[in-house]
Amino acid sequence: MSEGVSTTERVSRKGFLLVGALLTLAALALGSVRFARADWTGIPLDRWPDGMQLRVGPARCHEDIPPYTTETGRVIHGLVVDEEQYLSIVELRRGVPRDELAAKCLYSPFTDRPAVTWIAHFIPGDEGVALSAVNLVMMVAAVWALLAAIRAAGVGPFALAVAGTLAVVNFNTLMSGSGLLIEPPALLFAALAWWFLQRRREWLLVPLIFFAVAFKEPLVVLLIPIWLWARAERSRGRAASATWLPALASTVALAAGAFAAMRWSTPADATWPANINLSLLLGNLTDPVGIVAFALATVPLGLPAFLRIRDMRREQHAEPDVRHPLLATLLDPAVAGVAVAVVLCVYAAATADLSPRIAWVGFPFAATLAAQWVDRRVGSPGPAGRGGRAGIADRIDRSLSQ
Repeated sequence: MSEGVSTTERVSRKGFLLVGALLTLAALALGSVRFARADWTGIPLDRWPDGMQLRVGPARCHEDIPPYTTETGRVIHGLVVDEEQYLSIVELRRGVPRDELAAKCLYSPFTDRPAVTWIAHFIPGDEGVALSAVNLVMMVAAVWALLAAIRAAGVGPFALAVAGTLAVVNFNTLMSGSGLLIEPPALLFAALAWWFLQRRREWLLVPLIFFAVAFKEPLVVLLIPIWLWARAERSRGRAASATWLPALASTVALAAGAFAAMRWSTPADATWPANINLSLLLGNLTDPVGIVAFALATVPLGLPAFLRIRDMRREQHAEPDVRHPLLATLLDPAVAGVAVAVVLCVYAAATADLSPRIAWVGFPFAATLAAQWVDRRVGSPGPAGRGGRAGIADRIDRSLSQ
């Protein structure tokens, strides 16, 4: 089984702040590359040409996506429909008449994510800068929440630094950390939820889940690790009032939050199709550019997480009272958090594209598993180190431990 709740955080406040500050600078540096789609580096990171045409729903919903001109006169090339939708929703919230928007129609589910566009519409000037500013603030907050969640697992400073680096200095941060797509909230809310669970602050999940769905509806999958956490904690002897009841309250909060987000959202003209298409799935899984991008974002963190899951399964085999080691491993909350992210990615590939940003909802769980694997391989059980080894991992652990 996973380590469960750690009673001692081995990373000192000094070590946590140092790692957090360095990774915040890294996130800001990577995020600056595509901030507001200014693309100041000139690196050709976008695959979509200007003038992409789409037809969805009613006959009038025929989208011809030309270069987008913001309020300040800045021109953004190579937009995808998601970006045009969010920019148009910000403009609509600012009072621009609907028939003057760049998007001919507004589509669900883009309209069903009202929180970020609502915050962005208060920031004056370029709507692209406003959207990206909100995303970047949430990305920085996500860095700290992610590190807090890893730290709560009881790993050493070296493991925290390695797992945090793999999760933050990442292709996802480069492409989506401060762009025009609403993606950082998924990482932020998933990290906060996982941190609250590990710190046994389950009741904080209720307001968190209520607001989360207004930022990104795929966050509903967080209910799976929440319920599995309740199950695991109940089996350890905690009262139902501290396990099942917060999980039930979080589920109710999700339903209430979804209803509130629906009432808050901008009315949609049509629904973006989300039917599973096996031909589309096959095409996405055989697209070399998409596969490379997905691998760049997920493999560095996913590999050590997978190795930790493999070790957990072996540990389950060694337990005489465990009848189904694989099932017992999959029921671990951290493993389930990774598994639901994988399912979301496959679903996205079958309905739209193989997008690594979808995997962000599983990053806090994967980072914790990766940190545990690193800690067991090169970390130490305490500040003094293992066997007096004087490697870099031991020196970091000794200097930044509690």
